[in-house]
Amino acid sequence: MRITRLDHADHDGVRGCHDVWLAALAADDPHSPPLSLPVFRHWLARGWESEPSETWVAVDEATGEVLGWYRIELPDLENRHRSFGSLTVRPASRRRGVGSALLRHEVERARANGRTVLRGSALADSAGDAFARQAGAEPSLVDARRVQD
Repeated sequence: MRITRLDHADHDGVRGCHDVWLAALAADDPHSPPLSLPVFRHWLARGWESEPSETWVAVDEATGEVLGWYRIELPDLENRHRSFGSLTVRPASRRRGVGSALLRHEVERARANGRTVLRGSALADSAGDAFARQAGAEPSLVDARRVQD
């Protein structure tokens, strides 16, 4: 496995990240609407608030398949001690060290950018929640999602 920085102009790389995200969404949050590739591409490159960010991709060196990725936001105007990470691993690649390697890399990138706090999010009782707790994260803000039929 190789972890490299994503060039947002690399359409195949962005599509690989989107494929991983869609697979994870289907497994972890099947009722959530998916983002189209153009919207996902915009979010990956600029985020919703246009904070400076980096995207890093874990690729299987033998097949070239994207196994997982993370996007780290690095605010530059305020809260400069914080970063926010979005880490996603293809469900078929989970529990093989991909997420742990990406998280270690993400922590290094946060530190290299002078950050002392790394935040993230996960659905309660999801694979992401279990992964975050295993890594030592603790829930701090809890949202409720309700659907009315």
